[in-house]
Amino acid sequence: MEVRFEETSIITLGSLREPVLSEVSDAMYALQAAPNIEALVSLLGDDVELVDDMHFNIAIKLNYQHVAACLMVELNNNDEVMVTLKSYD
Repeated sequence: MEVRFEETSIITLGSLREPVLSEVSDAMYALQAAPNIEALVSLLGDDVELVDDMHFNIAIKLNYQHVAACLMVELNNNDEVMVTLKSYD
């Protein structure tokens, strides 16, 4: 699977502080390493929210109650993954 990062998300990525940046990086590595959504859910657990067959969100949490960012993931039929980053921090 080829992972593409949406262009405006690069600006958002540059504004993140540690430890949020490390958590986003870890989630991106997990996304790239997972062969399918089931494997990703097993890696990230409750942090993955399935929206529908082609969309899901990965919550980036600093602790159990605080979501600092979200990776919104869209799958397409060309075996590509488009990732958009939203920061709440």
